[in-house]
Amino acid sequence: MTAGQRIEVDPRVTGLLRRRTPTWSEHIDLLGPLPQRSTQALLAEIADSGLTGRGGGHFPTARKLALIAGSRDAVIIGNGAEGEPASSKDRTLLHHSPHLVIDGLTLAARIAGTRTSHLATPADLLDEVIAPALRGRPERRVRLHAVPDGFVTGQETSVAAAVEGRPALPVTLTGPLTTHGISGRPTIVLNVETLAHLALIARFGATWFRSRGVPDDPGTRLVTISGAVRL
Repeated sequence: MTAGQRIEVDPRVTGLLRRRTPTWSEHIDLLGPLPQRSTQALLAEIADSGLTGRGGGHFPTARKLALIAGSRDAVIIGNGAEGEPASSKDRTLLHHSPHLVIDGLTLAARIAGTRTSHLATPADLLDEVIAPALRGRPERRVRLHAVPDGFVTGQETSVAAAVEGRPALPVTLTGPLTTHGISGRPTIVLNVETLAHLALIARFGATWFRSRGVPDDPGTRLVTISGAVRL
């Protein structure tokens, strides 16, 4: 398959959003298990895909993951604390596809060489969606953290503070989270949509991901539309 070749995909299988939240067994029946790949091969696939952060920063995801690859003491945080006014794309994703997000956390933890990751979302999502999804999975090494609704609570230092048990407010760091993170450990914060894309790229590959979007901004992107809009 050549670069740039258009691939027809079934959105029921590869789309981020589903009509209803699948159980763990339905999720595996639909997508299959996460492939077992070396860290180098997985990072190369993510880099080739051109995936960038879906939380607003657009930082290349492969470069962020490479910063903590093999560190073993890194802290991996999934950020579902959507603080932007009138935005609900992360909440919608978590409702429809929590297993994709948890798969992405699992992959990030594998790259870092750590067994535990963290997911921060509003409390109602933890209780209604994420905790039930985790109970149905064979591996449950995801620690859950409730983050209050608020404009600044989704900022990455706010989310890191919440994981540490402090108020979810931005803090000024002496260095980047990747070197001066939680308890002095390298820390990365990945938006939940970014994590969901990771889970699909690991299964379907970089060429599939690039079959949507444009060369400089490949893949799909969730947005919130509100107001007097006819859909």
